[in-house]
Amino acid sequence: VINAALTLAARPQSKVAQDNMDVFKDQWEKQVRVLTEAVDDITSVDDFLSVSGSHLQAPYQRARGS
Repeated sequence: VINAALTLAARPQSKVAQDNMDVFKDQWEKQVRVLTEAVDDITSVDDFLSVSGSHLQAPYQRARGS
């Protein structure tokens, strides 16, 4: 994806570079979806909320000196 983007940036008018970028972008998005689904399958909502809550509270606690 990065190399395709760099090529497109270097040659913004190139149809081939744009098509190449589109192919890599589509594949990247599909792989991210598969990864997200796999993580969702192994992570419970309770686990996610507990970790997310800890991360959201940490900056607030540091700011207060807790």
